[in-house]
Amino acid sequence: MSGLNNLSFTGRLGSDAELKFTQGGTPIWTARVAVDYGWGEKKGTSWINAKAIGKQAEAYGKLELPKGSLIGGSGELQVREYERNGGGTGTAVEVLLHNLALIGPKPEGTQSRQTSKPAERAPAAAMGGDFNDDIPF
Repeated sequence: MSGLNNLSFTGRLGSDAELKFTQGGTPIWTARVAVDYGWGEKKGTSWINAKAIGKQAEAYGKLELPKGSLIGGSGELQVREYERNGGGTGTAVEVLLHNLALIGPKPEGTQSRQTSKPAERAPAAAMGGDFNDDIPF
């Protein structure tokens, strides 16, 4: 019998999200996410490495998410041990993303890499409708 492996989280990026490619050309998107737990004196932060591979990675890379962005995600939890550069072992907590959600706007002070000007708004009459600008609530 197999178990269900799904982790959902919300948190802030600890650094800019990155899109890289393997030597074979496979895209890999990664983001280091700070996830808070507890409250008061027992409050703490866990760090999760979120990643996506392939076409999904390319799509997430287009978002250009900077450090501080608030995101939510869900996917397959992967915990692995690794050898540290200075010796000893460490533990990495990773989530292979199935879903990613942006929560709120990008943090202030970040630049958008938009290459074209936003479309100008056409007058209501040109759009074929008679719009009333008064909001009833």
